[in-house]
Amino acid sequence: MSLPSWLIAAPQAAPLPPPAGRAAHSFLARSLPGAAEALRRDLFSGQIASRPGFLQRLDPRVKALVGLAFLVAAGLAGHPLTLGVLCLAAPLLALASRVPLGAFAARVYLTVPAFTAILVAPATTNWVRAGTDALVIARFSGPLHLGPLTLPDHLSLTTQGLASAGTLLTRVTASVSIAALFILTTRWTRALGAFRQLRVPALLVAVLGMAYRYLFLLLTTATDMVAARRSRTVAPTTRRSGRREGRRFAGLAAGALLTKAHRLSEDVSLAMISRGFDGDFRAIPEPALRAGNWIALVAGLALAAGVVGGDRLLG
Repeated sequence: MSLPSWLIAAPQAAPLPPPAGRAAHSFLARSLPGAAEALRRDLFSGQIASRPGFLQRLDPRVKALVGLAFLVAAGLAGHPLTLGVLCLAAPLLALASRVPLGAFAARVYLTVPAFTAILVAPATTNWVRAGTDALVIARFSGPLHLGPLTLPDHLSLTTQGLASAGTLLTRVTASVSIAALFILTTRWTRALGAFRQLRVPALLVAVLGMAYRYLFLLLTTATDMVAARRSRTVAPTTRRSGRREGRRFAGLAAGALLTKAHRLSEDVSLAMISRGFDGDFRAIPEPALRAGNWIALVAGLALAAGVVGGDRLLG
């Protein structure tokens, strides 16, 4: 006796269409699912950290010490050539560690410099930092008097401001690329264990561990809140009302998410204390460093010192 067709392959309900109007294309609805998926894929899955690459074979303590040394070197370096070498060395290490170069470049060389450029853009003008005009943007009939402040009769980009902004952008890019390589090529549990063995304060390690564990949970909660609103929202009658309702929901959602995060932190704290947590993060200790890791440690520290010395020679 054959089974009925409705039991063999039950029809699946069609997905609900997105609401019409601008509510279907809101910023939250577009960005939150993508951010959650990016975090889950790159940070929480650990797929890249499990690949047989160059950095993956190194002990996390070695990577932490060498990475810290290069972060200090990037902070001390000021010559464009030195910072450029650091920025170009990061994708080479990413290739040697089998890190997807496209995703790495999109996150490090596009997102971070763009955000930093917005912050430093005012400092490139003569209204913030006086200097030699490189590009005149606008001219006025005379100086602008804004209360006690008097501005020049023109707005321009200065050579000194552009040079300072370029140095800051390359320094931030180099620092973020170093940190990204460490995060992508090291499992988080091993990284926390390495931090404790390197005598990082227990409170800081505990905060990092909890933030890593519950960041994705809170982001998923925010995504569910947006999806729940979209499934219960009728398309706004006008574009202006849709934007107003979107801003109102964003504010209410941020407040509700903050309340949930505070309540969750209290519940987690009580649960950890009831299970014997004494404020110290415990992890499986890493084995003693082998010869290859010692060589990598000495070579990495020497290279970082060479970067600082070479920058001083270049002036």
